[in-house]
Amino acid sequence: MWLDRYRGLLCDLDGCLVAGGRLLPGARDLVAYARDRLIIVSNNSTDTPATLAAKLARLNLPIAPERIVLAGATAVEHLAATVRQARVAIYGAPAIVRYAKSLGLVVDHDRPHVVLLTRDRHFSYARLHRLVRQIERGADFVVSNVDVSHPGPDGSRVLETGVLLAAVKACLPAIKYMAIGKPSPLLYQAAMGRISASQGELLAIGDNPATDQEGARRMALACLLVGGDPRAHFQNLAELMQSRRPPRGSEPVRGRRLRPREFHGDPRFRVAPGREIEPERRWLTGTRRNRRHIAVTGSRHSGIAPDENRCNRPRCAGDAG
Repeated sequence: MWLDRYRGLLCDLDGCLVAGGRLLPGARDLVAYARDRLIIVSNNSTDTPATLAAKLARLNLPIAPERIVLAGATAVEHLAATVRQARVAIYGAPAIVRYAKSLGLVVDHDRPHVVLLTRDRHFSYARLHRLVRQIERGADFVVSNVDVSHPGPDGSRVLETGVLLAAVKACLPAIKYMAIGKPSPLLYQAAMGRISASQGELLAIGDNPATDQEGARRMALACLLVGGDPRAHFQNLAELMQSRRPPRGSEPVRGRRLRPREFHGDPRFRVAPGREIEPERRWLTGTRRNRRHIAVTGSRHSGIAPDENRCNRPRCAGDAG
């Protein structure tokens, strides 16, 4: 089979393997065929790898937690690795909050240094008001994923974190934030760390051109799409598994690939207003009175002078300059 040429298959979840808690055609065939070569890479931000693996097991789809990379869990892992001593306000599912605490993060909604927004199914006016106030006081803003929906049962749409992000941006149009999920390179990079394969030996499989395909393009990975999008190469995974040759247009688009060190082990990012950011140089954090850069170690503040133009908090009358 032509898929034998790839040592790693980075497959999306919703719209590829499952939809609304039911398996899609070809899901079991792909999992049985790929075995340890398969890594799930999903913008899911309500589950942890362990909780999702349990749900998939109930569908008779055995995938180990070590082979699951999720936007919400990866956001928590990134914060735990870079700002462990910072206080973090988390808007999301209880499983995400528990996971953050298990990794040593301090969850605090009173005076957080960082605000993490995931798919919070209990998001409300009161939570929106509190989140906006936290950002106005100087907290940095991290979003698990920016897509507004994912495929549900019978073709319906399930609203995603991007809808909540739109509400925040309506209140703070110039908001600066960091996005973790696809199309950000961070999620694919995390998945690539789980498998021993070179860039050319990996194939991304998804259903959304804006997230799956664009994320693969940014990493210069081969990618193919399944589903009902006009740009899809196959209708579903069953059709993919029956194909005899790779589809045209699935080859990687060569371009500038972000170096791994730019988004692994270096928490400093330059944040662009009002849109998803790319990892570049620095990422600010701090409180209303004391805003400082996060140190590279993630465990201490460096004390570098703050960059006023890179802070979410409005300037106060007493601010210098």
